[in-house]
Amino acid sequence: MVSLAGHLQSIESEKQKLRSQVRRLCQENAWLRDELADTQQRLQQSEQRCVTLDEERTHLQFMNDMRKYDSESTHQVIHLQYLHCGCCCCCLCCYSTATNTAAAAAATLVLV
Repeated sequence: MVSLAGHLQSIESEKQKLRSQVRRLCQENAWLRDELADTQQRLQQSEQRCVTLDEERTHLQFMNDMRKYDSESTHQVIHLQYLHCGCCCCCLCCYSTATNTAAAAAATLVLV
């Protein structure tokens, strides 16, 4: 009888240890889930920031290309101005006083 009581007591003790281990594992599991949720949220924010920065970079590249194109176009207009009339006053003067039809057509093409 004494050995049965001792055995039951050891089984009860083992159950208590297992219950406390289950409780600790549940707490750890909840903590890990919270950490995972936080990490996933930070990842999503980082991905959104990456997409935003990529869009900004693309836009800035486009604006830079447009700026280069505008400066090249301005250079071409000034170059045509000197070619067709030789004066250096202004584009309107050059276009309005152009007598050569080909030069006027070329100047009109640049403005369009």
